[in-house]
Amino acid sequence: MKDVKEQVAYLKGLIDGSDFLAKEGKERAVWERMLELFSAVAEGLEELKAGQKELEEYAEALDDDLAEIEEELYGEEEAGEDEFVEMECPHCKEAVRFAEDLLYEDDVEVTCPNCGEVVYASEPGGDGEDEAHPDETK
Repeated sequence: MKDVKEQVAYLKGLIDGSDFLAKEGKERAVWERMLELFSAVAEGLEELKAGQKELEEYAEALDDDLAEIEEELYGEEEAGEDEFVEMECPHCKEAVRFAEDLLYEDDVEVTCPNCGEVVYASEPGGDGEDEAHPDETK
């Protein structure tokens, strides 16, 4: 499809080459004003397209920069690197998800974000064998 500027130029050529309008007169002035308006609209559309393209490129650059920052802050996560455990809160029955690594640490307490009750607690200064919540069985 032709762009708007090409279509306006084509229309101008049709009007200039037509015999249905006098070379002078009000009708000719009206058509010329309409062509000027169409040309201004076409120019505005071209500017909008250029601005849109510039914004898209800028957004892509920001996205790339953000990805780099995230990688620096959080490191690159590999599939399966972080394992999670999901437990049901015995009080509100909400599912609580936390990193599996917490199961192997001493003095850890995981609370339900919904009701604030303890869902999991390891033994303080334990020997690596952690106890799940009393309602949980291994």
